[in-house]
Order: sequence, then structure tokens, then C-alpha cells
Amino acid sequence: MAFYKRLMDVEAGRAVVPQVVTDVGFAGLIERSGRAVVLTAFGSHVLHEWRRLSIANVDPDFEVARAAVMIRAGLDHDVLLFRRLYERWLRLVALRPAAYWLQSNWRLTLPEYLDQPDALGFNPFAMMAATNGGAVGDQADWEAWAAVDVAMKPHIDVMIGRTDNRRGRLEFCQALELVRLSETDPDSMVPTIMTWSIP
Repeated sequence: MAFYKRLMDVEAGRAVVPQVVTDVGFAGLIERSGRAVVLTAFGSHVLHEWRRLSIANVDPDFEVARAAVMIRAGLDHDVLLFRRLYERWLRLVALRPAAYWLQSNWRLTLPEYLDQPDALGFNPFAMMAATNGGAVGDQADWEAWAAVDVAMKPHIDVMIGRTDNRRGRLEFCQALELVRLSETDPDSMVPTIMTWSIP
């Protein structure tokens, strides 16, 4: 997790580039204090927990664990970004089981892209949830639609181009699911992790 290196740099008083301050600051982990950049109480908590659990490193095998710790700490510190991300995840799994969303990065990202009420004056994802039980289809479904609908093709193509397919999205949502299970069904956490083949 890139955040680990960034937090270490800030903790050690090393200089960080403005884009890092913006990105990591947006997550609520660091902030400016005068001319310095410092860890927030939330950032210090996250780094402390990563060290306590021996996952304070960049080993990709612990990415989900690091994300789960960060999400849990974000909720405990009532960080708005993490509260909103977690609430969105709860809405998704209320519509479809977590396994449905975790089957593809497309399904994980498309609701976030469509859940924008201000862009069109209505919320496209809310309409899908109400009429289709939250099923969003896969990229091939949207490409097929674009192939037969000339008017919608430019809009669908833009959406497809912007939909995020990074690996980190899957891991972050797996972490959201583990946090949810820790609150609702702790006994299912280990079996769930085993189905993901996460160490």
C-alpha cells in the first residue's frame, strides 16, 4: 500500500510532494500544520495498528488486511470519506450478496460511477437498484448496448473508459466486506477469507 510509505515519510519528517499531501490528505491521514505536514490522529492510529499487527510493510499479501485496518480506524475516527465508502458498500450488499460485487472490478466500480445524482438531475444507479435489483451487468453487456444504440454509444464509451479496473479496488472492497462481517457475522470472516485465497 503506497499509503504506508507516505505515512512513514511524514512521521519521519521527510519532505513529501504536494500531490501526496493532496491524495493522502484527502483520505484524512495527514494534514498541514503551518509549513509542516503531519500525521492526523487517524493517520497515527492506522500506522500504529499496522505495526501492532506486523503488516506495516508493502507486502502485497497484506493489502486487504492493511485496508481493513484503515477502514475500521476511519469509521472509529468518523472520517467522512470512510463513512461514505462503508455506507455505499452496505447499500450494495443490501441489493446483492457481496460475492456478486466482488466477482469483477467492473461491478465494483460501475455503481460508484453511476451513483451521481447531481450530474443528470437524477441518480442512474438508484433507478437500476429500484428496477433491476441492483444488477449492473458486465462490461460486455454495456458494449453490446453501445453497439446497437447510436445515441447512447458516445456516453457509454465514456463511461467504459472511466470505469476503474485497478486491482486495488477489489482489495479495498474485500476489506469493506471484512469490516461489515466483523460487525454482523464474525464467525464467517475466516471462511470468507479462505474463499478469496488471502493469507
